[in-house]
Amino acid sequence: MKNLVYVVLAVVVAVAVGASLASSASAPALPTDVPMAGATFEGAPPAFQIPAGGSVSVTATSFGEEFVLKRPDGSLFAIAEVDAFGRTFAATFYNASSGVFVKTYQTYPEVLQPAPAESLSSAHVPNRNRRVASTCGAATWSDSGRKWTSGITWYFNSGSTPSGLSVDTTETYLRNAHAEWFNNTNWCGIADNSVFGMAYGGRTTLGYAQNGTNTVGFGDMSQTGCGAGVIACTATYISGTTIVEADTRLSSSLNWINGQAPGKYDVWSQDAHETGHVMGFNDVTDSHDNVMYFAGVTNDVSDQKLGKGDANGNNAKY
Repeated sequence: MKNLVYVVLAVVVAVAVGASLASSASAPALPTDVPMAGATFEGAPPAFQIPAGGSVSVTATSFGEEFVLKRPDGSLFAIAEVDAFGRTFAATFYNASSGVFVKTYQTYPEVLQPAPAESLSSAHVPNRNRRVASTCGAATWSDSGRKWTSGITWYFNSGSTPSGLSVDTTETYLRNAHAEWFNNTNWCGIADNSVFGMAYGGRTTLGYAQNGTNTVGFGDMSQTGCGAGVIACTATYISGTTIVEADTRLSSSLNWINGQAPGKYDVWSQDAHETGHVMGFNDVTDSHDNVMYFAGVTNDVSDQKLGKGDANGNNAKY
């Protein structure tokens, strides 16, 4: 599908070779749920809007659409990745001179597609307790192109734990989620060839911000600049191609459990997904069999182990 490129100036400009002049009113509506864009916490990226004199292009992708904003000189300003339901699940922001400086992610609940009357696709079964060693799943994984060049030490904002959860058990489940990647624990029996170092530093009172400390905790998604109904948000701060800090917040307004129950999200499973983002892995949109599948579901503990793509990606990247 041919990309539509709209160049926004103060008056009018040509949008393509042979195209007629168009005003800024012809520019497409930009997504309004870009994670953390324009938020007020320290290190938050700027608002997702076309730079003065810049441009926006919209490309149809296998998962939905990609919005690319550029400065007047043609350099990248920001990219937002939107799913088929119009929800932004990732965004990348660029400095004018040094390239990427922050990539943000937000995880939405899975939206089930209508199923044919005669069958229900296995890709849309609400309860995803489906991984067994005999099938293992798809080998899909996606690298952001950024990574840690040394080990990571992370901290738990224990005071943010919702009242219905045991702080001690939640701490254990968060540690398990990180250890899943550290040990490359997977459904497939794939050996751990990763040398990535990951250490738990203990509990902290530090909040969600670019403050030199990697934190995990719960919080109000509106305070992170993430969309309504989002399960979790993760920000990764970048220097060149090196991740230098990452923070994750799980939504305090959802029903959480350390385990499995109808209508509740498993802390371990969800934080395993966010930890993948912390490590520099993108979402995948075509494989429910991997922890990095872009949407989350309740009543499921399948992500307490990595899928084939997750495990292979972990070994290849680190």
